[in-house]
Amino acid sequence: MTDRPHNNQQEDEIDLIALAARIRSTIFRYRILIVIWIVVGIALGFGYYQVKPSVYESQMIVRSEILGESLLSVINTNYEKLLNESNPEVLSRKFGLSEDLISSVESISIEPTKGEGEKVAEFYTLNITSLNNDKWGEIQEAVVNSLEENAFVKKRIALQGEQYQNMINKIKAEIKDLEKVKENDPSGAGVVVMNPSEIYSTLVQLYKQQQEYEQDLALLSSIEIVETFDTYERPVSPRPVMSMAVGALLGLFVSLILIVLREFNKYVKKHQLA
Repeated sequence: MTDRPHNNQQEDEIDLIALAARIRSTIFRYRILIVIWIVVGIALGFGYYQVKPSVYESQMIVRSEILGESLLSVINTNYEKLLNESNPEVLSRKFGLSEDLISSVESISIEPTKGEGEKVAEFYTLNITSLNNDKWGEIQEAVVNSLEENAFVKKRIALQGEQYQNMINKIKAEIKDLEKVKENDPSGAGVVVMNPSEIYSTLVQLYKQQQEYEQDLALLSSIEIVETFDTYERPVSPRPVMSMAVGALLGLFVSLILIVLREFNKYVKKHQLA
């Protein structure tokens, strides 16, 4: 009773060894076929690398307090749909680029870049792949203009600019009133005046705030470019080594299928004759 499981285990091990030996023998018999198909696959992979147009990739980093993640996600989805539909006319109008140049763009993606502890992203990475490696400047300008021409963005920019201007006007009025108080004669009857040092300190703070608001108004923009697109000479695809490696694997796969079919055909004929 106790010897049966042990015997069964030995038989299974013998069967596995015999199967492995048979597979090794079969592969050895068809080694030339396998090598031929691997070489053919490598050749096809190299041919694919030579024929397939090179695709280049570049990234741009922008900063925006107005463009939120949800809005950029919708814009990114619309870009992807238009690219997938291969609709150069609409894309050409949207970006203000020629149809030939916009047709060379393979993909556009916009991803938020959050630092540690940040809940809301202000920095975004725009990743673009293109068949054209000489027009990154035009593509960058077109993408930025497209985002800035968004109706929601333009409205927010106008409102923010109006707020800055109102604050500047308010500060100017306060400065003007303080200048009048400063020029008044402190000895005038019934006139309550501020301490000259307090007036001076307040004026300095108001002038500083005015300069800050004027600077913010001058630099008001929906998008600030942090890092521009760079030109890289090495394409992201196709890669020669990867193309030939994939070709070799496909050649090996085809050769194994042919071996299985041949062996199966021999097995069927053998049993038919029996």
